[in-house]
Parts: sequence; structure tokens; C-alpha cells
Amino acid sequence: MKNRYKKYDDLELAGIISQKNGESELAFKELYDRYSAVVHAYCYRVVGDYDQAEDVFQETFIKFYQYVDNRDNANVKAYLFKIARNVHYNTMRNKKPTIDLENVENFIQDYVSYDQQEMNELVLKSINLLNDEYKEIFVMREYSDLSYRDISELLQISEDNAKTRFFRAKQKLMTILKPYMQEYKTISLKERR
Repeated sequence: MKNRYKKYDDLELAGIISQKNGESELAFKELYDRYSAVVHAYCYRVVGDYDQAEDVFQETFIKFYQYVDNRDNANVKAYLFKIARNVHYNTMRNKKPTIDLENVENFIQDYVSYDQQEMNELVLKSINLLNDEYKEIFVMREYSDLSYRDISELLQISEDNAKTRFFRAKQKLMTILKPYMQEYKTISLKERR
């Protein structure tokens, strides 16, 4: 019976969930299976603390289940990100998000070289140095693979503004990482000799 929900699109599943009947939980499970990984990654990268990100992630899906309505959710993925964003800002208003480097290792694959791990840590630290508007856009686009259209809807800005902010976020990251990249190239050249 579970497999029959795979054939439904997101809007149909949202409609089933909104009816709050015996099928709602199965439809919800299907949407959860589709989007939990990307929403979880978004929560972790934006919040920065694993435990707090878990709380935001769980509350996102609870709120989605409680308030889903097939009229307002033409884009369920974007709606989930909007909920996660709002939950994050409501619970973390006065905290500056940071990434706990002890938890970074959980997200780096075992086969990645030490140099690559070091570079990943530098990138994550650099992302945390961005102000919130650039950090959020960068995470949404690069790590959560949201379209500019979805981002513009979530942040209530124009698509052009979303593209501009993303471009500026990349430029700021390049500026932050430039000294490290030069040092990395110098070390790599010395090792090759």
C-alpha cells in the first residue's frame, strides 16, 4: 500500500495529508522520504549546531504536517524550506549561527584526503563569516540545490535579487578564501618537487 504513494506528485500528497484521515500518515511518510535529507542538510548548515539543527528539522516536519494545505503548497520543497527558515529564525533570533567543527567530521566522507578535509573545514568556516543574508542564499543554492525562483519565493525577493546575493556571497567567499588558496597552492607545489 505504501508504494502507491510514490506515483503521486507533491501537491497530491499534500492534499491527502491535509485531509487528516487514515491515509495522511502514509502520504506524509512519502513526502518525508523525498525531502528529509535536503531539509536536514539545510538545517545543519544554516544553524551550525547539530542538536539545534535536529530540533529545527523535527519542528519543520511537525509544522508541515499540522499546517499543510493543498491550496498553498504548489511547491512543497520550497514550503518545507520556508518553514525550516522560519523555525530557525524564531528559535535562534539572538544567536549568531556557527558550525561546530566536531560535528563536521560526520558529514565528510571517510575516503576524502586530509588536505580535502582541511579545505572543507576552511570553506565551512568561511561560510560562517558571511552575514546571514549571503550565508542563507549560498546554503540554499549550493547545498540544498534550490532554484533562484524557489529562493526568491522563500525570501520574498526578486529572482534577480536572489542571483545578485548569491553572486556576492560567492565573491565574498572567494575573498575570504584567497589567502588560504594561495598558501595551499604554494604548499602543493613544494610537495611536488
